[in-house]
Amino acid sequence: MMVWIQSLTLIAVLLGAAPVAEAQLVSIYNQGNDNTSLLVEAALKRHLRAEGYQVKSGTRDGFFVVLSSMEARTVKGERFGVFGSVLVGSLDWSDWADSLVPEGCNKELATEVKNFLGVEFVYIDNTIATAANEEALAEMLSTFVNNSVRAGAKKVDRLMKEVAESSRREQVR
Repeated sequence: MMVWIQSLTLIAVLLGAAPVAEAQLVSIYNQGNDNTSLLVEAALKRHLRAEGYQVKSGTRDGFFVVLSSMEARTVKGERFGVFGSVLVGSLDWSDWADSLVPEGCNKELATEVKNFLGVEFVYIDNTIATAANEEALAEMLSTFVNNSVRAGAKKVDRLMKEVAESSRREQVR
């Protein structure tokens, strides 16, 4: 009976029945230390945890998010919202993951982030957003991060299945 349950669980995972966010680790690197940056970071972490991610700061495991945010002010200095950007990447994918990077990848941006983090990484995606307040900005950015991580994880899952199938075919020959 136990073997049957384990087999069903494995099949469900392989077919994608388990949510991709489950047990995914996301590390946040905040480029700012002002009040706005810290508020956006705290709200972003809260939103991602609500989606099922393990969220940490500054680790080199799993996916990472480089966060940048600042107040938006008029020429007269009146606050009218906040701007923010995130870059999503991964440090711990193998060399073969480089094949997942789109041809139009922004190499200059990837180099800037490499210099900031001090390591090579796999670029997944990035975006810029503006909102009325830190909470709204964090919600928009967390949705983007969630979609990017899910898409990246699905690509890796598909590639791993293809590698396993190819390996199995080679063993049959």
